[in-house]
Amino acid sequence: MPSFTIDCAYCSPTMTLLRAEIPDSADEKQWRAAWKKTTTGGANGGPQYANIQCNGCGSQYQVIDDGVGLESGGSIMRKNISRPGVSQLDITAGVRNGGTVVTLTGSALEQGVLNVKFGELDALNITNRTETSVQVTTPPATYTLNVAEYLFKATLGGVSGTLLVDEAFTVGTTGASGSIRHIDGSTYLLHIPTIPTPAPELIGEWLTGGTSSATGRIDALDPTALLPGEQVVGQTTGAIAVVAKAAPVVVTTPTDGFGANELVLGQASGNGVVLGPSPAYSGAVDVVVENELGQRSSGSTLAGGYTYF
Repeated sequence: MPSFTIDCAYCSPTMTLLRAEIPDSADEKQWRAAWKKTTTGGANGGPQYANIQCNGCGSQYQVIDDGVGLESGGSIMRKNISRPGVSQLDITAGVRNGGTVVTLTGSALEQGVLNVKFGELDALNITNRTETSVQVTTPPATYTLNVAEYLFKATLGGVSGTLLVDEAFTVGTTGASGSIRHIDGSTYLLHIPTIPTPAPELIGEWLTGGTSSATGRIDALDPTALLPGEQVVGQTTGAIAVVAKAAPVVVTTPTDGFGANELVLGQASGNGVVLGPSPAYSGAVDVVVENELGQRSSGSTLAGGYTYF
């Protein structure tokens, strides 16, 4: 009597996860197609067998449809969903450009697709995998900037006098006020913390500098955000980095530390943020291991487990 099986990918000798025998009286192609539909026809189109554990090695699987009928040469596929864990690293600090080879100790590190993250980025060159250890290469560092001020980009028309960087301003009779953080031609980056609620319509209102007494009409006003992938430069320290994430602002591999209270400008967008008085970033990042579905166990995260310097 013919049979159809789904086996564990890791056990030797082979351990069978599912087995079905094809009746002698059945048309094999039709039977295989019907069995596949039954096996993978779970609720809401999900797997019928969502959690099969191998008795040999402990790996856990989902059974999924590869989208090709068994009668046409398709198969029912195993998707490994074992949830890995990490307990320690043999090296806990390295250079911010990445490239440090680190060995992780943990559990369920050998089965299936393994994702390893250092902060926001995936580790490189995952090799030498065993059940309890794996070797990886660190990616470039990522740092979450301590942003104190998110800015508005304003286009001013009819400017009379010379407005100054870092001077305070008021806007007509609206009650709005703030400070000018950067000037580029007719474009101004403004910090406006005091917009009343409900916010007044500031377009067309006149901005007046508190020190210079210069004035300008607000023709356009938009909130700004740094763009993922763009290079940013600290206007005091000259530190350079690349934006990995816009909110919160996460950057990769600064050439040097950004300074406290520093304006950081995006070179492509012209947008900017002002950092706070505490250190601009911390080099300590979480180390995380997860399976191919992005799932984690209670022991998948080593908080602050690696520090870039």
